[in-house]
Amino acid sequence: MKTGKWISGAVVTFLFFTSIAFAGDFDFLRELDRKAREDHKAFVEHMSLAFGLPVPRIDKIIVQIGSPSDAFMVLKIGKLSDRSYDEVFREYETNRGKGWGVIAKNMGIKPGSAEFHELKKGGKDDFHGSSSKGKGKSGKKGKHK
Repeated sequence: MKTGKWISGAVVTFLFFTSIAFAGDFDFLRELDRKAREDHKAFVEHMSLAFGLPVPRIDKIIVQIGSPSDAFMVLKIGKLSDRSYDEVFREYETNRGKGWGVIAKNMGIKPGSAEFHELKKGGKDDFHGSSSKGKGKSGKKGKHK
């Protein structure tokens, strides 16, 4: 029985440190929330351009999710995975406590992939010009409606 407890402890420790590692990868989210607080209108306009959605839709998404940075991540994961907003939002609602790495993985974005690295960039391309022009990994426009 002691071996079972040791293995359980090792698994818990591994999961704890993995979650800390993922959390560090997404530290930019605090900065996005700060920008949204400082100039909500500009933030929403940037989001509108980045994701090809009208400003009122972005505002509704932020209200529905409750956080500008979380709204950004849901839309960004949708863009990178070619999934609809509704699909990613359902995954977010189900697994929000497990972290963005888990949500991204469940939506088909593999850790270490180009899409995952783009997700970790924190919106730099989305807010300062992007070569992808709103395209996901398949090269098609994402289904964000």
